[in-house]
Amino acid sequence: MWLTLSTGVALISSFALSALFARFTSKEFYGQYKFVFSLLSLLAIFSLPGMDTAVTQSIAQGYKNSFLKATQEKLRWSLVGCIGLIVTAIYYFHHQKNLGWVFILALPLFILVYGLPIGPAFIGRKQFKIFGIYNILQNGLRLLLVGMAIFISRSVLVVVVTSLLAQSIVNVMAFPLAFRQSREGIKDDAGLISYGRHLTLINSLTTITLNLSRALLVSFVGFQGLAVYSIASILPDIARGFLKQIRTLTLPKLSKDDVSEVYPKIQARLVYLLLIGFISFLIVALFLPFLILYVYSAKYIDAVLPAEILSISLIFTPLSNVLASALTAQRRKGNLYLAHVVYAIIGIALLIALAPSWGVVGAATSLVAARLGSTLYAWYCVREM
Repeated sequence: MWLTLSTGVALISSFALSALFARFTSKEFYGQYKFVFSLLSLLAIFSLPGMDTAVTQSIAQGYKNSFLKATQEKLRWSLVGCIGLIVTAIYYFHHQKNLGWVFILALPLFILVYGLPIGPAFIGRKQFKIFGIYNILQNGLRLLLVGMAIFISRSVLVVVVTSLLAQSIVNVMAFPLAFRQSREGIKDDAGLISYGRHLTLINSLTTITLNLSRALLVSFVGFQGLAVYSIASILPDIARGFLKQIRTLTLPKLSKDDVSEVYPKIQARLVYLLLIGFISFLIVALFLPFLILYVYSAKYIDAVLPAEILSISLIFTPLSNVLASALTAQRRKGNLYLAHVVYAIIGIALLIALAPSWGVVGAATSLVAARLGSTLYAWYCVREM
């Protein structure tokens, strides 16, 4: 219940925030905001985001002190991300000075936002209520403060820093509890750091593909085109966020299963998973035109077609989540890496081929094709385990 509630609040918050941007800021403003967070997401790769999944799995297996061990590693590597922020700021001081200041002011908050694996630690202990409250506070405070910043300042710099500040405040509040619980553990997971690094390397391909695609899209269609693409992505992403609960719930369970039991279990639920995905697609595709028109205004009517295209990937999203959980739970590093390589190659190649002529529609098409290719490869890998 708490996972569903927290996911619902997070996605409603994201939806409401995007509506505020669409209604009360220009396309240029929203495009710049999304562009900044795309670059921050790229730099956050140095904070070892794959360590979060490794922490969840490790704690689920009884290694309670993995949170502290992973936090130390993430904080160390986050310093490299901070150096990247400084370099990025220097570059933009020579091109767009206002964006340069954004990256400078984001520097002290970067580590607090990306360097603490608090949520994954709660999930690993199956403390879903605590995780739910933590997630609700983080998203609720972000919506409140960023909404106020939009109305008061109308400045990209202020809005970006406010968003990071809201997440930092909740992380600082929740850290003492996660830290105390980590000190209860005695057993040490010797493979935690290595596995977390491997997962980061693997998942970084997806992160790079998604965020590099947005950066490339700016070069093809400008900040306004990125704003349209971002609006087109929101509703399909909200549905994907709900469906991602499947991965959160199945990872601890599949971590305890013998490798020979994994594929038969997934195969037995294949029709059920595809049915969930198809129903999700139909619901989203049906309501998309009305929601975009009446929530985001006629200003974003050109987001309808790419949004419909992006929603196609919902059909195989539940299956994709279960397959990813299976490969992660069984620590199939090579298979995970190649699945993301497939995703990256298809996504970037098609974007470069289609976006110059098709613009935002080309970007949406390339993303759906990349997700499908990665899912098909993951199915093959799980079948062969």
